[in-house]
Amino acid sequence: MKTTRQITEAGLFAGILVIFIVGSFYIPLIGSALYLLAPLPLVLLSIRNTKVNVVVAGIVAMIISSLLVSATVGVSMGLMALLIGLPLGLSIKRFDTPLKAIGIGVLGGVIALLVTLGVLTLIMGVSFEDTLDQMFETSKSMQTEMDKMVESYAKVLSTEQQAQIKANLEDQAKIMDNMLTVVKLIIPAGLILMACMLSALNYFAAIPILRRLKIAHRPLGDFRYFTYPKHLAYGSAAMLLGAYLLGTYEVVDFGAVMLNFIYLFMILFYVQGLAVGYFFFRKSLSKGVTIAILTVLSLFGLMAYISLIGFMDVMIDVRRLQPKKR
Repeated sequence: MKTTRQITEAGLFAGILVIFIVGSFYIPLIGSALYLLAPLPLVLLSIRNTKVNVVVAGIVAMIISSLLVSATVGVSMGLMALLIGLPLGLSIKRFDTPLKAIGIGVLGGVIALLVTLGVLTLIMGVSFEDTLDQMFETSKSMQTEMDKMVESYAKVLSTEQQAQIKANLEDQAKIMDNMLTVVKLIIPAGLILMACMLSALNYFAAIPILRRLKIAHRPLGDFRYFTYPKHLAYGSAAMLLGAYLLGTYEVVDFGAVMLNFIYLFMILFYVQGLAVGYFFFRKSLSKGVTIAILTVLSLFGLMAYISLIGFMDVMIDVRRLQPKKR
């Protein structure tokens, strides 16, 4: 009887995942949210069901959604949902800490994204880097057409106006070339951060549902007391030193490694910096005002300083959360 219930439940969640995948393709705006939350059905199923049933449900959802939409969408989103949802759900089921559970989900997310890129390259015959090149080339061709339009209006515009517009178009073309170079360089960091976002988002989306269904789970702590383990800061420093040494001996491209490292460093410790700000602001301000202040500070380009504060808190415990050694 229990086996029958589990199989029925797995079929139900497979159907929900199909709705998420198909909806992400066909429904504007809401589709983006469905894409980001695609692992959620398998997160919940992993907590309530067996590993085998979760894998089967993910495969069935892949097949059905591939028939309804396309093999590219079905396989890529199905793999992402399975490789993030299964480990994340099992980690929640084991009552792991939120940071550990999200970290396990990130590992699954990185594998999912790498496998997805490989599958898309195999199916479409075009690599991700080639796709980026095509996108930027399309934009540059549009600028070329605008340049031709300027030449066609030569009789209307003065020589100075034509020269000014052409100079602006050339500057924009250079900016786009630089953007393409930077985007290619930070692809590794971008994949890791994408996996972090997917794992964290689905974790925080699952907790209220588990609470509503009265399923046992480890509750979230107060964000004021959120902190990374200190060895993360030491690991970051070691990575920085390793990147410097590898770049010095020309084993890898030093600039590319450093750019990825700085990008990851800023985003990771930015979260800790927000926790530090939230801790001190909440002592005298309401929750809404505190969130508004942190949002404004972030939007006004102070993200790097917030990240630095977060790093310093990991190193020297600015909030004095750690018990003093006697």
